[in-house]
Amino acid sequence: KFGDGGGRSYEMSFKSDDEGRANATMSLMEPYIFRVKDTGKAAEYMPQEFVFMTDRPSFTSVVARTIFGSMPEKKIALVVDSSGSMASYLADVKAAMNLALVQQFNKSDRLFNIVTYTGKPRFFRKELVECTPSNIEDAMRFCEQIEAGGQSSMIQAIASALRLPGLEALYIVTDGKCDLGEEFLGRAKSHYFACAGRPRINTIGINCPPQRLTYRGLKALAMMTQSTFRAVCLEQDPGEPVGQILGPGGSLDTVLHNATTDEEGGGEDHGEDDGQF
Repeated sequence: KFGDGGGRSYEMSFKSDDEGRANATMSLMEPYIFRVKDTGKAAEYMPQEFVFMTDRPSFTSVVARTIFGSMPEKKIALVVDSSGSMASYLADVKAAMNLALVQQFNKSDRLFNIVTYTGKPRFFRKELVECTPSNIEDAMRFCEQIEAGGQSSMIQAIASALRLPGLEALYIVTDGKCDLGEEFLGRAKSHYFACAGRPRINTIGINCPPQRLTYRGLKALAMMTQSTFRAVCLEQDPGEPVGQILGPGGSLDTVLHNATTDEEGGGEDHGEDDGQF
């Protein structure tokens, strides 16, 4: 919200560019409110609001980005790194997965699966499944049971997930605490081109310093498959995995009953840049 100098305020809307930046002209030493509204749908940025004034000619605000954003594909596997280094982020990741299940999958015509990995991948189901209320509810329970521990074996998870029949896209969430060098990319390329469907491999890097090895490796993996790399910043503060979604005294049944979508259990072991304003 912007002041007009007469004690009144007015609201202006902005849309970020491809690099996640939006620019606005402001007056010095006047109060402003920055707000990202909660639309109840998949969004690029997390709902947030803060008040500020500035006496600087140029002012930059870094805005918290959502983990998954909007996922346009119809047949999707969410692949989550659950190794020991992810312990600090896992609560936020699980909450984001549950939110995606509610907002983007529940009661839609999509097919989905969830894969977690440490030393070996663990699948929610053996194949892609429909977004029925029972499957969504079971998937949310599967997410609640994810625990961090062990080493990260991303290449094995990629190889296993690519075998899912009909798959159109992977969304891999990781902090990249594994080898992402040339050997890794070479092996990933071999697995990818051996897959007839050639699904997109979208990568989501948590707290990866720009242009460092992890950042470059995840970005290269996404670019290799003509997909998207998404850099996300999270606080290292463990919390309730699904508390933000269920709320006090909430239940999975209540959430699924009240949820709306955009467009429209147990697991199984398989052996094998932020926006700126």
